Amino acid sequence: TDTLDAEGQETARAPVAFDRDALVAALDAERRREEQVPPVYSALQIGGRRAHDLARAGVDVELAPRRVSLRSAALCSFDGETADIELLVEKGYYVRALARDLARALGTVGHLVGLRRLRSGAFGLADAIALDASDAETRGALLSLPEAARRTLPPVVLDADAATRARQGKKLTADDLVGSPLGCAAAWFDDAGALVAVGQLDDDGVGRVLRGFTSSCPPCPSRA
Repeated sequence: TDTLDAEGQETARAPVAFDRDALVAALDAERRREEQVPPVYSALQIGGRRAHDLARAGVDVELAPRRVSLRSAALCSFDGETADIELLVEKGYYVRALARDLARALGTVGHLVGLRRLRSGAFGLADAIALDASDAETRGALLSLPEAARRTLPPVVLDADAATRARQGKKLTADDLVGSPLGCAAAWFDDAGALVAVGQLDDDGVGRVLRGFTSSCPPCPSRA
């Protein structure tokens, strides 16, 4: 299809004339791929416009290959036409492009039928709830902002004075941020466990607030 998924317009048909062993071999070759051409229907910018907007306007879009990392790929099932594959990929990898390239390597055409994200960073399916969930018990299972920050960013505890200055958006010193990693975002908490800000200690020893929060961000709730 033109979008490389099930919602796009059909552009070609071809017979499927390979077996499971050939698919496994092609998938193994894809694991060694270092560059990938993104789908034309993507949000990548070309001259200030998104590629998918240009494609829908009838412009012939050509995207340069981008470095990607496919850390693992396991074939879960194959019924002769549809393959169920579990992937572990780095940011920037297009699974739709894998469907295209895998089919091409096997002498046919293909597209992505469905995609289920099992994990993203520190969050897995156990943390997910249905979009239409409305009962109090389900809402109570949602991660609080402080808890989400603690799970995804290095936590740093500020003393009372530093927490006050951070809430005011002021710069902090390296002495205020003992244990903070250099050059990457960290979650700044006050001594009561409330989330103060997401900030960064730069190589020059200056701590800068990237995103401040009000004192209404309470400590992480205890969980049974």
